[in-house]
Order: sequence, then structure tokens, then C-alpha cells
Amino acid sequence: MNCFIYIVTTLFLINGCASPSKLSTWTPPNKSYTTPNKILVVGIVHDSLIEIRKNVEDYFVQALKTMGYNAEPALEAFGNKALARFDQEQTYLNLCSQGIDAVLTIALLNEKKATQYHDPQARKNTSSYYYNRILNYKSIRARPKDHIDPPPDQLQFLWEAILFNLSTLTPIYWAQSQPFSPASTTQNHETYSRIIMNSLQKQKVLNKRFLARL
Repeated sequence: MNCFIYIVTTLFLINGCASPSKLSTWTPPNKSYTTPNKILVVGIVHDSLIEIRKNVEDYFVQALKTMGYNAEPALEAFGNKALARFDQEQTYLNLCSQGIDAVLTIALLNEKKATQYHDPQARKNTSSYYYNRILNYKSIRARPKDHIDPPPDQLQFLWEAILFNLSTLTPIYWAQSQPFSPASTTQNHETYSRIIMNSLQKQKVLNKRFLARL
């Protein structure tokens, strides 16, 4: 089997007066990866936040197309539930058969659950770590009602993005926003979308490509 779906992602948000430019990122030290040709953008949020997912996917798709990449939003291509079970082999093969060689995931996570989650079998910043991370997104993603009856330490959300190259089965970019108040989720995702897209370009993970003239 040549392909597995490793996705990633996420982006953004401002925590009160905190600077939105504060973004933690990681890229492979050798950066010997192949530039992807077709990128699937997958927003991973609670079902009740479908509009935010659509906005996020559409933003990145348009930004990637402007740079010369062939990009597609998962919501439009596969619907809301089609990629819910990332461990299905048929899903991986389906992506490969459509020429998709990279997946960018943008996930809205519960900061406390995301921090506590740790797979002892996977060392951070390895392919297996990010693969298992994505498989656990369903259990650590943020829910709109999480802020009701919050724990003693104030509940916060965060955005996390992963760009995974399917042809080499390796992560080529990871980013995580600073934690922020759940109340700001619907207000600043566009800001962090731009920050992550700028980061991808600044670190030369994605470079502008020449558009072919017809």
C-alpha cells in the first residue's frame, strides 16, 4: 500500500490582547521533501461549527490556488462525514486515486485535552506521532459546549495545522496557535488562517509556482 491519509493542520486565533502572530511551528530538519501537486484541505471541527469549517477550507484552497497549487476543500469533495474515519484503508487509496499527494488539516482542539494526550509509542516530530495525533483528533477536538461548567483552570481552545505528504508518508509542517478563549472562536479564525499561510511561505514549505498558460 503506497498511501495513507495523514492530515493536518491548524491555524489561528487571538487570546484577548495576546499577539496573533504568536505561532509555534515545526518543519523537518533536512527539508528533503517533494513539493506537493494536489493538496486536500480538511477542516476538523465539531459538527455544529460547519460554517467555520467551510470558511477555513475555502480560505486555504483559494490561497493555495493563488500560489499555483491544485487544491480542493474536503467538505466540497467528500461531504461532512466521508473522511470521519481516517484509519480506513479504502479512504487512503481513494485519495491517492484522485491524485491527492498532500493533506492539510486545520483542527480546532480543546487545549487541555490536546496537551494531555500523549502516545508513549510515538516520539514527537515523527511520522508516527502525527499519524496518531490525527487519529485522536475526534477525542481532543473542541466542542462549543466545552466552556459550559468549565474546570477550575479556565478552559481554552487552540488551532493546530499539519501538512502531510502522502507520497512519502511524512509530515512536512506543523503549527499550533496560542490558547484562546472559546468565545473568540468565531471572530479570529480568518486572522490565524492568514498567519499560517504566511508561515508556510516564509519557511518555504510551499513556494509560489508558475501558473501554466493555456
